[in-house]
Amino acid sequence: MNKISILRPSTHLVASVRGELRDRRSARVNRRSLQRQLSAYTTTSDVNDLLGSIRGQDDRAAQEIREIVLRNQMRHGLHRAS
Repeated sequence: MNKISILRPSTHLVASVRGELRDRRSARVNRRSLQRQLSAYTTTSDVNDLLGSIRGQDDRAAQEIREIVLRNQMRHGLHRAS
């Protein structure tokens, strides 16, 4: 075996890891942006309208919106209680 054939699998591994990290970074940026956009939905009426508009949708994006909105509701509820 020569040096080049030994390094080739390592090069593919490094490229794969870099791609995975790039994808994760992009997903994090997108999620933060979505969280900022959804932070404007603070009233019960706004939240109900938003959740009503995605009712019946079971894709990942709709689920992510539900999770963020519900987390925001809990945060606002806890904030008022203190």
